[in-house]
Amino acid sequence: MSDYFDMQDKIILITGDDFNIIDAIAEEFALEDARIALFSSDEDN
Repeated sequence: MSDYFDMQDKIILITGDDFNIIDAIAEEFALEDARIALFSSDEDN
């Protein structure tokens, strides 16, 4: 991802109901030093 965007010090909001996908996306942004907020529409997550 670093070839396209500088994610350092950015806040990324990730929403959805499939926590496996949310987790994978969050992990990639975290590797680029982004700050992450996760929200799931699934009450169990």
